[in-house]
Amino acid sequence: MLTEFGSQDQNTIKYNNTKMVLNIIRTASGISRSEIARMTGMSPTSATRIVSDLQEMGLVKETTTSTSGGVGRKAVLLDINAESFHCAGIDISQKELLIGIVNFRGTILSTHTERIRRDPQDGITMARQIHDMYKKVLAKSYIPESSVKAVGIGTIGTVDIKSGTVLYADLLQWSNVPIRRYAEDLFGIPVSVDNEVKCALLGEIRAGNISENDDTVYITFGRGIGGAIYNNGSLVRGISNYAGEIGHAIVDYSDGRLCPCGRRGCSAAYLSEERIISKIKEVAPRISSIDELMSSFQKGEAWAIPQVERICDYISIVLSNTICYLNPANIIMGGSLIDKHPFLFDLSTAKYNNTCYEPLRISTKFKQSVLKSNSTLAGSALMAIEDYLNRRLTDLITL
Repeated sequence: MLTEFGSQDQNTIKYNNTKMVLNIIRTASGISRSEIARMTGMSPTSATRIVSDLQEMGLVKETTTSTSGGVGRKAVLLDINAESFHCAGIDISQKELLIGIVNFRGTILSTHTERIRRDPQDGITMARQIHDMYKKVLAKSYIPESSVKAVGIGTIGTVDIKSGTVLYADLLQWSNVPIRRYAEDLFGIPVSVDNEVKCALLGEIRAGNISENDDTVYITFGRGIGGAIYNNGSLVRGISNYAGEIGHAIVDYSDGRLCPCGRRGCSAAYLSEERIISKIKEVAPRISSIDELMSSFQKGEAWAIPQVERICDYISIVLSNTICYLNPANIIMGGSLIDKHPFLFDLSTAKYNNTCYEPLRISTKFKQSVLKSNSTLAGSALMAIEDYLNRRLTDLITL
């Protein structure tokens, strides 16, 4: 969330220039003051002044490297101070909670996972469980609590990011739950909240899976189906932060399978793990998990082959619809279904390539998640880091 100032006032200019220099240093991980001046078009004096401000804030430090051949004067370079502060990232899924401590560089230092203690669970009870987990992960990471400056929460459901309220999450049976307020009362530091797939996409970008300039859609297949869209350097949210809800796009109205949202024919009704197993039990009552289904498929059991083929058919429909609607440069596929059984990625994209609208066949690159189960944690922590930095820089320029 960027702080707003008048369009041309000195505060705006100083804020933007300081943020630009900091981002250059973060990306380069070793850059000189003269290079910063050249890249930004600033005078060496202006660049040096901004660097000095960032050093005084503890965000940037000097490092050195030998000149060519290892002899002569060492060059003084700049890098971020990775341990200058820390943030907590939290992933709320249907059954589990994952929390981690992340440093300024975005490195995950320690994690802790627990199953949700009660299902369904109200927001206050969950916030208390998250805070208990936070104390445990701090102890594991040996990070002092005073060093943690903000918390990011990525949760399933639709989120009002301004208030930090979960407007609706069918898998949690939540409606209008002010999870940020509950968490801030317990943590005593700022908390940011967003949808878990949007956070996951931010995590994938930070991990280098795609360029920040590439239009990208991230789709997760697991206990639910989720999507997030990245365009021109920003998340696409839509008028109420619903953009990317591919799990509730209709993919098959012929049999009208019931979705957890109460409607029929949604992709989540065919591709969420619980609904897959429910359907499989009609032909193989002994199967009780996705792992068992996939194991039977890989063994070549005759009953399992058409079932997995059908799953891949629906995934390819989701991919095709997404590309026809958005024509993105990349689609990242993640979630437990793909992460644990990567051959589904190959089968589904092959089906897409055989059935897609021909002018779009080679326009989109398919990628798998690189962070897998940690993507939402990493992205939610990154969200908290950015919000904390924006507050720090705002304080700097308004002194």
